[in-house]
Order: sequence, then structure tokens, then C-alpha cells
Amino acid sequence: MRRLAVLAVLAAVATYYYWSVRATGYRLEWGRDLNGYYNLLGRAFASGRVHLPVDPAPELLAQPNPWDPKVDPALKMHDMALYGGRYYLYHGAGPALLLFTPWRLIAGHDVPERFALLLLCLGGYAFAAGALLRLLEASGARPHPAFLAALLLALGICQGVPYLFSRVWVYEIAIAGGYFCMSAAMFFLASGHWTAAGLFLGLAITCRPHLLLAGLVALILAPRDKRIRMLTPFAVMAALVAAYNLVRFDSPLEFGVRYLLTYDTNQQRVRLALENLVPGLYYFTLSPPGWSAVFPWARPRLHAPLALPPGYFIEPVVGWLWLAPFAIAAWIPRHRLLWMPPMAATATLLFLCCTGFTTHRYQVDYLPLLVLGSLVSAGASKRTWVTAVLCIAIGYSVVVNAALAITGPYDEYLKNRPLSYLRIAGWFSPFERHRPVWNPPLDVHIEIAIRPETPGFREPLLSAGQQSYRCVVFVEHQVGKMRLFSHTEDSEVVADLPYPASGGLTVRVTYSPRRLVVSVEGAPVLTHEVKGLITAPSDVRVGENTIVPNLTERRYSHQIRWRPSTLSGPRP
Repeated sequence: MRRLAVLAVLAAVATYYYWSVRATGYRLEWGRDLNGYYNLLGRAFASGRVHLPVDPAPELLAQPNPWDPKVDPALKMHDMALYGGRYYLYHGAGPALLLFTPWRLIAGHDVPERFALLLLCLGGYAFAAGALLRLLEASGARPHPAFLAALLLALGICQGVPYLFSRVWVYEIAIAGGYFCMSAAMFFLASGHWTAAGLFLGLAITCRPHLLLAGLVALILAPRDKRIRMLTPFAVMAALVAAYNLVRFDSPLEFGVRYLLTYDTNQQRVRLALENLVPGLYYFTLSPPGWSAVFPWARPRLHAPLALPPGYFIEPVVGWLWLAPFAIAAWIPRHRLLWMPPMAATATLLFLCCTGFTTHRYQVDYLPLLVLGSLVSAGASKRTWVTAVLCIAIGYSVVVNAALAITGPYDEYLKNRPLSYLRIAGWFSPFERHRPVWNPPLDVHIEIAIRPETPGFREPLLSAGQQSYRCVVFVEHQVGKMRLFSHTEDSEVVADLPYPASGGLTVRVTYSPRRLVVSVEGAPVLTHEVKGLITAPSDVRVGENTIVPNLTERRYSHQIRWRPSTLSGPRP
């Protein structure tokens, strides 16, 4: 029965991973050369080179400073390192060594990066599951098959990995490679294969260099008589990384960051600073998701309750306590080996916090270790209340992580396959008010009090939708006049209007499929042809904008009244 439970959950997680990597609609292209950055690196290694088989544009090389972000983006490959007139990948070489180069040598063509990500994540999950089973056995625990299934489900869903599948590029591949290697290292540690554990701890450095800290922690906490067996392969891999850097950039400690072709000079350096620690800890640990009554209920969001240091880089992120609250139990280890996951995760987390680079995908660098340690510690408990609380926390965490995976960083699923998205949303939206629909008719009458404000001041009149297929209608104050905007994700229409002598306006916003019209005092002043609108009735907000935070103020600043909007439409 236990074996059946294990196999069933492994199959379910593998199916979910496969669905996630295909859900956004991107094809898996087989049998030909591809242009993914790791495809290029795998091809380079297969031919015995470390520079990529792409020649930089002569116009780029002719620039006095080709690394200047102001150089025409059309001339350069974004986030590629340029040195000595050649392109190099600054991301770790591990995924190319583990997968892309062998695939190229055996098959004679490139592996699609989305499929490569799937393989790395599935391999990492399989190793993590094996480590969980071994560590539970070592703890003397034999959980009920249903409870064991819950533990394995949490291990596959609640550690941030599903979020990587929405947008697959070089960043996600490197992170997945680190996840695979750290999971393999934990499996071999739990199995007593110390040399193999040291090898995979070293390979993790080739994917994500800062995982060196996690490896050092594991070495320190390993039994003294086993340490040398781990250290030898670990040191060999670290030396190979240094040699790789020396060959590329003439320095063993240079990974190519300073030679990046990017849009911001702040991304051409890693500046470790204690001033980054507090905001980093907040965002990676405590930052809540954006909650909504509309499917999928939780989204990564970008907000700044703290003053950020100059040059701080931030993208939408949800803290790990919201992703996997049960991971706190990782700091209640039941034997010495279980100190490794939380301590290694802590070292990695503190490093990431101090870099001043914050984004949700980085959670995968350390959260899987916390989840593994916590599931062993809590799963080995024989107290009924612990089992009950853990199952509730796992249920919550599965929902939140699956929701964040659906939205991803750029809403790729909704953007590329809106009808499929709406079909699934309909399954989980029993209340019509919170059910998103495609191109619903919209008719909103708004009465506003308005007076001149500081030029450039923007305040919302109406917003509809969430991320993709959204719309915001707002007013921008100018000297002696105001501007009326209709803004979508990919277009914007503007109309100039005089300030009303009465200090008040009646505005009507109507939408019929692909056409939004804004009328003032009964006369149409703005017509916006859009690619579509997806919204639920509850996501039509008058006098409020929560979907594009930097576009306008959050709320209209003066008196505003409206009649209830009409919104209806068939589900696909």
C-alpha cells in the first residue's frame, strides 16, 4: 500500500509538471538547432569551446563601450557576457554539462529548453522523494500511506518549483540545475554515499555559484570521518569552476557579471551589502501574495513597504512563509543529518538577501531544502495534532503554489491560451460575480468632482481585469488641461480635455468586443481598439487601480460616484 501511494503521487506530480510546462502554449521543437542560451552553450561544449557559437555584431564591437546600457538593444544579446570579442554565458555551466551537451552529442540536435527544465525538475523531485523516504526511515517513522502521500505531494508542489514552468528561459534552467544537484546531494547524504554527495554539492556550484555556501555547510555538518570523502569531489568541481572562469575572463573569480549586456548598470555587479539584508529578508520571507476572490486567487505582487537601498533590484515575490508555512519545522531536526537542510538553506537565503537582487524564482535556491527538512521532522511525529496541522498547512500551500504557478511572472498561460485558462477558471469559480469571462459587455456611468492638480499627477477612473487582457482608464493632470487615458498591456489611447468650469464631469465607459469607448458629458472623446478584455464583475473597480501599481495613484483623490456596471457573457 505504501509503495502504491508513493508511485501514485510521483506519477501525479510528474503529470502536473508536464501539464505546467505545456500549459502556456509553447511548442517543444525537436530535431533541429535551437537558439536557447543553454542550447548554444551545449553546442559550444560539444565542439570543444567555451565561447558561444554566435558572433557579436561588428557594430557592437565598434562601440567605445559596448556594455553601456544605452547601446542599441538590437545590436546585442540581452544578458549575455561580452569579453574579448566573444559571447559567453554568465549563468552556470552545470545544466550544459549535465544535459544539453550529452543530448547534443548523442542525438545530434538540441533539446528544447522547456523539456530540459522538465527533466531537471522531475529528476530533482525524484531525488528529493528518495531522500525523504530514506530520512523518514532513519528517523524510525512509518507514516500512514495517505499521510505519506501528502508529504510527497508537498515535496513536489510546495517548494516553488512549479513557478519556473510558466516562463522558461536561461534563468529558470540554471535554477532548476541547482535544484537537481542539491536534491541529488541530499539523497546521497541520506543514503550514506558521501563521495556522490560531495560530487553533486560541487555540481550545484556549476549551476548556481552561491550554492557553494550550502555545500560548505553540508561539509561542516558531515561526520568527521566522512568529510574527506565529500571534500575531494567537491573541491575538484570548485576548482573546475575557477578554471572555467580563468579561461573565459582571465580571472578564476570572475563569472562575467561585469561584462553583461543589460539594460541597467546595477545588474553588471554583485554588491553584497548589509543594507540589503533587511529588505531581502522581508521579501523572501514575509512578503504576502496579492489575494483576490477571482481565480487563481493569489498572485506574486510588487510592493515596497520598506525604503529600498539605491540600485536595489526587485521583481514580484512571495515570501516562503506564505508558500510553505510548515517549513518552520525544518529547524526542529530529529538527528544530526537533518541539520544540513535548514542550515544550508539559511546560508543561501542570507547570501541572496545581501545581493540586493530579489525575485520569486530565487525561492527555489533554498526553499526545497527547508521543505524537505520540515517534512521529515513533522512527518516523523507520532502526535495526531501535528499530523492534522501539517495536512492543513500542506493543503493551503498546494493551492497557493499552484495559483502562483498559473500566473507566473508574466501571466503566460492567460496571455497565450485565454480560452483554456477561462475554462479551468470556470471549474473553480462557483460564484458568477467572481467568474472571469471573455470580452464581456461593460457599461459604467461615473460622476466625478475634479480640480487641477500637480502636472503629471495621475488618478484612476476605472480598472478592469488583472494582468493580461486588462484595461485602466485614468486622468492625468496637465497645465491648464487634463488628459484622459485608456491603457492596456500593449497599447494606449489619449484624449486632451479642458477642465470643466463646474468642477464636475459625467464619464461613461462602455466596452463591446475589442472596442472601449469613453464618453464625457454624453459625447465620445476616446475610442480604443483592444485585443480583448478578460474580467470578472468583482474585478471591475471604479476609482481604483490595483493592477498596474506604478501607472497611477491607487485611488481617485476626489469625490466619485457611479452606477453599478453591467457585465455578463458566456463562458467558453
